[in-house]
Amino acid sequence: MLRVLYIEISREPLRESHIQPRPGWTRRQISLTYVFFAPCGEQLVPAPDSEIAFYPTHSVSKLTFPLDAFRLASRLHQERPFHLVVANDPMMLGLVGYCLKQRFNLPLMVKVHTQYFGHFRWVLERPYYPLYYLLIPFLLAQADKVWAISQGVKESLLPWMTGPDKIEVCYTPIYTNFFDFPPRPPGQRFGRQLLCVGFLNRQKGIDTLLQAMRLLADAGKDPSLILAGSGPEEPALIQLAEKLDIRERVTFKGHVPFNLLAPLYRGCDVFVLPSRYEGLGRVLVEAALAGAPIVTTAIETSLEAVLPNESALLVPPDDPAALAAAVGALLDRPERARAMGEKGRQFARQRFDFEKIMDGVAGLWHRAADIRKPLPASPNWLKP
Repeated sequence: MLRVLYIEISREPLRESHIQPRPGWTRRQISLTYVFFAPCGEQLVPAPDSEIAFYPTHSVSKLTFPLDAFRLASRLHQERPFHLVVANDPMMLGLVGYCLKQRFNLPLMVKVHTQYFGHFRWVLERPYYPLYYLLIPFLLAQADKVWAISQGVKESLLPWMTGPDKIEVCYTPIYTNFFDFPPRPPGQRFGRQLLCVGFLNRQKGIDTLLQAMRLLADAGKDPSLILAGSGPEEPALIQLAEKLDIRERVTFKGHVPFNLLAPLYRGCDVFVLPSRYEGLGRVLVEAALAGAPIVTTAIETSLEAVLPNESALLVPPDDPAALAAAVGALLDRPERARAMGEKGRQFARQRFDFEKIMDGVAGLWHRAADIRKPLPASPNWLKP
């Protein structure tokens, strides 16, 4: 049985375990242990049949999480050794993984979710991101395997990697059955409801969507928009909606629990994701599984999640007029929108089949665990 230690700062895996346990790890000869961030005093209980062991660090803050995660993971490894460490990003989590690799001579896999080097937009989003920009190449070089979640992400990493053969592409497993619905009935009413799901930061381009909403309203389309998600840009986006005089058309729902997302996807008439950059765009897959027609930006990684002009209309990033025109085209032609939604549903079921991707992830982890390299003596600061 392959024992995998997964370092994660998000609590999303645990939240999702309440909705639908991740079946199949045992039959794939994997024992999966999550070490993840949770504030002091927060009580979190996973589903009993999730086949995953969850260990929250109960850190005082995310600043102390890396050290807490290293100490907790070290104790768990000494109690029962792991065969592989997987860090869920090439930044602070990758640093935790690197320290564990140095301390215990464990193979390290680093997962890369987005195109950090395809542009400089993300570097400007936080004051400390330039530091990450310098840290990421070092951690990728130290990793034994790099897990890219899309071909586009892999391509963006190649100029920065001395060993491109250690980068492997594998999509993240998505619960296709949870979002998969039968085709929409032909007589179902087609309205003006738009939906966008995602973290409210500069990356997602929600400001462009709000400007497009103003243009749609001026054109007499009478749109309404649900924004499902929270993030640092939420106050500025609310202010922008008020400035554009569309506040009554936009519902800021904040964070939506995983089990309540499916009805939102199913109830929308057009799903819109105007991202400036992405790793893959998981919400595009979820929307497609629900049969929603999609309008998104023509960035490289989105092309792996949709069928251009068949399941989705693509527009340039930061172009409110093009975004409004594409959404308006689907609102004006409901039959075309339904056909695109059904095409996307079939495509997503085939490409992102849950069991096939689980097999892919399991194979990736088994290959990474077979790597054994001699390491120099651990620095003093890593020794107990």
